[in-house]
Amino acid sequence: MRNAFEGFEGSVKIGRKSITNLRYADDIVLVGGSMEELQDIVNRAHEASSQAGLYLNTSKTKVMKTIRVPVRNEQDNILVSGQDRENVKNFVYLGAMITENYDDSKEIKRRIAITKNAMIALEYFWKDRAISITTKKRPLKSLVFNIATY
Repeated sequence: MRNAFEGFEGSVKIGRKSITNLRYADDIVLVGGSMEELQDIVNRAHEASSQAGLYLNTSKTKVMKTIRVPVRNEQDNILVSGQDRENVKNFVYLGAMITENYDDSKEIKRRIAITKNAMIALEYFWKDRAISITTKKRPLKSLVFNIATY
């Protein structure tokens, strides 16, 4: 995949370094400064994958357009293998929810729900009088206070 983006100067920069993709295991997020640039990046990734005997799973490929200021006459869709891809408003990547409008309230609500479910799953633990308060504080700190610090 590294070869696919060699020599490509994208418009998204972090710390003076051009960013075109975020990779983790078998997941990849492609990043472009415009829809045209993103289409070029997708084409490069698709071509590099094909040459390596791999394929992009088009049924799992989604597109999310995040913009602060709307751009007129910009393409609205991305094609992979000639197929139009679904546009989504948010997605979860490495445990964090990314939204099209940079709204963190959904991520905060999602993490509160995760914490609540973890606490409910430990109902018998909390009610067990044989377990000391000191011991009960450990999971409380790790489940509640640790998640809240992200």
